[in-house]
Amino acid sequence: MLTIADIIWNRACQGNAGSAHLGDNRLAVMLRFHGRAMNGGVLHAIEGRSRATLHEVKQAFEYFNLPAVSAFISKAERIIRDTAELSDFEGSLIADYGATASDSVLFDRFLQKLAEEPTEFEPIQ
Repeated sequence: MLTIADIIWNRACQGNAGSAHLGDNRLAVMLRFHGRAMNGGVLHAIEGRSRATLHEVKQAFEYFNLPAVSAFISKAERIIRDTAELSDFEGSLIADYGATASDSVLFDRFLQKLAEEPTEFEPIQ
């Protein structure tokens, strides 16, 4: 049987970034970026995204008390902007991202936020 946390997490995985609830929006943004980074690489997750979108992504990680991931994204943005040969950095970026933003870390931080501020998430019907 799914828990309330499982239902909210699954809802966010389906892209529920249009919710009126800040927690749902931030979770969806964080998981969308995380999925891109884990499946296509960090460069794929960042390249072609607007500054506004990446700012929103960083805010989402900070919302879940993951400032190191937000700082990592800023670092990766600088590398992309300032480096001609990005393939030299892809492996280290993936390893660095994976070390700070594993699935279990993201889920644990989500659980912590849900416990602290349950009204930030849309109620389960």
